[in-house]
Amino acid sequence: MKTLSRCLIPLACLCALALPAGAAEKGGDYAKDAASAEGTPATVPHRMDDKAHADCLACHLTGVRGAPVTPHPERRDCAQCHVQGEIKRNTPEKKKDGKKR
Repeated sequence: MKTLSRCLIPLACLCALALPAGAAEKGGDYAKDAASAEGTPATVPHRMDDKAHADCLACHLTGVRGAPVTPHPERRDCAQCHVQGEIKRNTPEKKKDGKKR
């Protein structure tokens, strides 16, 4: 009986500790996590389409339209490290009547 209680008590304690930790896990907000972690790759403030991954260097190699120039152009799979962030709008929204706001 002592042997059984020696195994069950630690096992019960581990389960009791693991349950609240698992319940605290939520769906990841990867952009927020990346932005708050020091030393991590920058988030991408524009839409990242699947076919556009190959086109990142079209703007980021030379800084077209104010795009930040990449410090590592030899790395071609940008989405391997960078995640989608909050999308910034560069153009003014149009009202339903077609006029800009």
